[in-house]
Amino acid sequence: MVIVLGACSGPNRTTIPTVQPRLFVTAGPTQNVPATATAYAVRAIATPVPGDVYVVRPGDTLGRIADDHETTVDELMALNNLSNPDLIEVGQSLRLPRP
Repeated sequence: MVIVLGACSGPNRTTIPTVQPRLFVTAGPTQNVPATATAYAVRAIATPVPGDVYVVRPGDTLGRIADDHETTVDELMALNNLSNPDLIEVGQSLRLPRP
């Protein structure tokens, strides 16, 4: 087998490239992560609360919530894994039994 660099002049000849390709690697753009995180935090949208969840408001008691939703304190405690009926907090989400 005969190897001729840079040319091919026959059915049994193989060419080998005489010029090496040049590769240029450039860095990609950078991202300001803290600024992006702040921008997304400002645009947070509250999700709707399903019908079987109650959000505790100021002045609520577990007994009053149970009466308003035709259930019992014991059932609310079991459904929400509560050990003390007096330890509910404003803003806490409580699951309600389905009717």
